[in-house]
Amino acid sequence: MRNDAKIIIDNIKSFLRINKKNQSQLADYLGMPRQSVSRILNNQRDITAQELAKIAEFLNVKVNSLYESKTIKLDKIQVLYHGSSEMKFTPEFGLGDDRHDYGKGFYLSLDPELAKEWAVCYSEENGYLHKYELNTDGLSILYLNEKYDVLSWLAVLAFYREADSSKRYKINAEKLINKYLPKELNKYDVIVGYRADDSYFSFAKNAIKNNIDISLLEKIMRTGNPDYQVFIQSENAFKQLKEIKNEEGYFEEVDFDEYFIKYEERDHQAREDVSKLMDSDENTLEDTIEKYLD
Repeated sequence: MRNDAKIIIDNIKSFLRINKKNQSQLADYLGMPRQSVSRILNNQRDITAQELAKIAEFLNVKVNSLYESKTIKLDKIQVLYHGSSEMKFTPEFGLGDDRHDYGKGFYLSLDPELAKEWAVCYSEENGYLHKYELNTDGLSILYLNEKYDVLSWLAVLAFYREADSSKRYKINAEKLINKYLPKELNKYDVIVGYRADDSYFSFAKNAIKNNIDISLLEKIMRTGNPDYQVFIQSENAFKQLKEIKNEEGYFEEVDFDEYFIKYEERDHQAREDVSKLMDSDENTLEDTIEKYLD
């Protein structure tokens, strides 16, 4: 198999879940023992070109889709952005809110337009865009959504974000964390992963409460356009972060009227999309999270 074997294997597993199919069905379609398929998906056996074509046919996708990776890779000198209501803002190691997506640290965006929305979404006045350069040389970086699947991403959110008050959420979240939470998160200098804004977090909470098929959630994260965030958590990473600013202490002032409307429109559309998906025929409730927690 090519060097991107892990990408192919992860994509096969993901498309199996999205299509609500299992390894036994794949083995039958390929005309091979289930143990052989298991070895393929555990990277213990190469896949021939003919087998890969047949797997793509079974999953109803193009072969090229099995090679695709949506993971963002950081450059050696990576430009990043942070939106804030503060004109002068100095990120410091050890500060931050414990209840954000990946815990206490500093969150940045690769997209300046998105960061501008962050700058005004919790205020009623103009905000400020701060621009940074992160020297990634020597830093350990976890690409969370490349290394782990959607269940682990949900476990991270359940561990760090403010919990839902319902009994079902609390029971499922505890099981999810115990089974799927990556144990190595705090060992990395930087984490790159999906950003769970309020609309996506609402989707995630409903998945944990057993209201959304995991296969549907995975499909949304794969075929949709989730935002990525860059999370700085180690002292070394903070030392290698340099702000690019003007004499007033920021990079650009953000107009409240323009960007608050953009934030509200995007958030409203995302919530509407989530509501439609939950009520759609595609959400069968036959592949909910409790299936994965035993």
